[in-house]
Amino acid sequence: MNLKTPIAPITFSKKAIAEIKRLMKEKGFDKTKKFRVGIKNNNNELSYIFCFDNQREDDVLYKAKDVTLIMKESDSIYLQ
Repeated sequence: MNLKTPIAPITFSKKAIAEIKRLMKEKGFDKTKKFRVGIKNNNNELSYIFCFDNQREDDVLYKAKDVTLIMKESDSIYLQ
C-alpha cells in the first residue's frame, strides 16, 4: 500500500465529490472503508466499480480533490 501519486487517473465532478463525502458522513458509515474505483472484467466486458471497500495489500492510494481513493494499479490503465 503506497501513495503512488497525489492525482488519481480519473476525475470526478464537484457534485460527485460532494456525494462521496455525504455518504461518508452518514450515520453508521464504517470509517475504515475507503472509496474504491476499479474495473471488473466479465467475459471481456468491462464495467466500472465504485464502492466503499477495505484497503488491500495491493491497492494504491490516490487523491481526487480531497477524497482518498483506493485502486488496483492494474485498473488505472483503463481509466486514463
